[in-house]
Amino acid sequence: MTKKIAAIVLIAGLAAGSFLTYRALGQKALPTYQTAKVERGMIVSTVTASGQILDSNIVNVTTQATGVVKELFVKDGDQVQAGDNLLTIELDSNGQLAREKAWAAYLSAKIDLDSAKQNAVSLSKDVKAAEIELETAKQSKLGLERELKLAEASLATAQNAWDAIQAGSAAGTADRKQKELALQAAQHALTLAQSKYANADKAIERAELDLSLALKNTDINTLSSDRDVKAAEIELENARQSELELEKQLRLAETALTEAYQAWEASLSDPGASEADRLEKELAVYAAQDALDLAQRKYDNAEELVEKAELSLSLAEKRAEQNTQSSDKDVKAAENGLETAKQSKLALERELKLAEASLAAAQYAWEAIQEGSGAGNADRKQKELALQAAQVALALAQNKYDSADDSIQKAELNLSLTKHRAENSSDAVNKATANMAVARAAYEATLPVVTAPVSGIISDLNVVVGTAVNGSSSSAGGSSGTGGSNEGASASQGSASGQKIAAMLVGNLPLASFNVSEIDVARVRVGQKATITVDALPGKTFTGKVVGINRTGVVNSGVCSYPVTLQFDTPSDESLPNMAANASIITDSKDNVLLLPVNAVKTVRGETVVTVLRNGEENQLPVVVGLSSDTRVEIVSGLEEGDEVVVGILSGGQQSAGSPFGGGLSGGALRPGGLSGGGFTGRPSR
Repeated sequence: MTKKIAAIVLIAGLAAGSFLTYRALGQKALPTYQTAKVERGMIVSTVTASGQILDSNIVNVTTQATGVVKELFVKDGDQVQAGDNLLTIELDSNGQLAREKAWAAYLSAKIDLDSAKQNAVSLSKDVKAAEIELETAKQSKLGLERELKLAEASLATAQNAWDAIQAGSAAGTADRKQKELALQAAQHALTLAQSKYANADKAIERAELDLSLALKNTDINTLSSDRDVKAAEIELENARQSELELEKQLRLAETALTEAYQAWEASLSDPGASEADRLEKELAVYAAQDALDLAQRKYDNAEELVEKAELSLSLAEKRAEQNTQSSDKDVKAAENGLETAKQSKLALERELKLAEASLAAAQYAWEAIQEGSGAGNADRKQKELALQAAQVALALAQNKYDSADDSIQKAELNLSLTKHRAENSSDAVNKATANMAVARAAYEATLPVVTAPVSGIISDLNVVVGTAVNGSSSSAGGSSGTGGSNEGASASQGSASGQKIAAMLVGNLPLASFNVSEIDVARVRVGQKATITVDALPGKTFTGKVVGINRTGVVNSGVCSYPVTLQFDTPSDESLPNMAANASIITDSKDNVLLLPVNAVKTVRGETVVTVLRNGEENQLPVVVGLSSDTRVEIVSGLEEGDEVVVGILSGGQQSAGSPFGGGLSGGALRPGGLSGGGFTGRPSR
């Protein structure tokens, strides 16, 4: 009985122990969750980056003068305007020598510029002269074309007269008058041709003399302008003489037209005149009219040449103080003049022979008329000679007309080459202007008075009265301002030439540069707002905006980053160049969206999921996320406001180091996006 009771008690004890053990084990296995509810609110997405304050708003004031500071007119913090005197330096011997050398270099550059400008003006005139030459060649071709037509008309007249003689036609009183007029015209034409031919030898002699003088001066870079004045005077005198000669020819052409018209009218009223004779007289009228038109144009052109020669003389007199001209150009001009004179002589020789032949024919015809042989053998001979003379005249006119195209082509080539030289001279002027500006700046840098290169606030003044200045180069960031310049200095970073005297703050709003990772730079845009902190100024936060993005990027140790420039919204005297800084750039923001803590979301087998706790049970649901910040993430779909989501597990009153998904956050839904406020693997959709 006792054994049975003991057995029962043992069994009961074992049962009780098993129950207690089971209960204890069951209680320990039940987890305690840390949850968060889906709530509505605002989320701001940012990109964070580190960098430094830039020195772009600082211009260095430098000088190349050497000596001792004699007077100082400013102190740190003073506001100055461009060109204000900052200090004066008592130059030492080296400083004075450097200033004199710089001044000599400036004068040399100025002379080079004046020479380049003068050359450009000369070439501009050459272009104008070449244009005039081309236009003259074209007008000459038109004149030669008219002469060719006139020669063709004369040949037709002579041919008709010869044909009429062959047919046995006779000539009456009108023919006698025509022969007399033809004789007078031929005598005058011969006299004129002889005069021109005689002048041609003189022209060749003058041209040969000009060429000889030009060749003797080929080694001289500049010629006296007196020669130009003399040449202009000769040109003017020649133009005036030519005008007088052409005026005589014009009057002669008017007389010839009148006489030809009278002869034609006489043939109309003469019943004995043949139709061929009337036609000849009519053609003679047309020819005389064309000759008059040509003479009138030549005379008008002569007046223009006189005006141009007067203008050339005036310009030559104004250049009387300028002694620079290229002798090569004079040699070329003299050679062209000699060649032109020789060609003119050949042409005038042909005209002389033609005039002699015409006179012989007219004399023969007149003598035959005087002897009363009528339109017999003498008239036949005269017509034959007239026909031959007309044929020669036509051949000569044709030759002149054919050579006119060559003259035009030569003038066009000369114009093209002259324009090319003029364009090069313009480049030379620009280069000389730049060289003179550089020389002037170099000279001003050696002056004893140092002035403000730009308007701004004096900073970092590092000299006092009595400080020795040696004008040596100093490598300093920022822009270089040249002492002594009243024109300001260009802002360019790099090494300042000369000794640094001070710095100038030229901008109220500081700039800073930050290196943004290649993952985040695509989200950054110009104009986006940002907050900036400076390591040396703890507790202070500045606002700013993106003003520039370097999309070329910089590679350092195999890592690519993209410099982004931010401008402060407010001035800051405490933010100095090269101070380390951090920025948080606001790339996007949304309001009234569903939000969860970042650690509530993870990625499982490529799918973004959360764990929802409903009735004490875990349910894993897929979600679509949007923007994210350092702490929260936007839920686009998959959850509703008020849903309870597991963010961690508490055990024994302590938060579990793990997560309900295993592996903690090491394989979590989000990974920090470099220096950004966080990002998703595979980039979340919006």
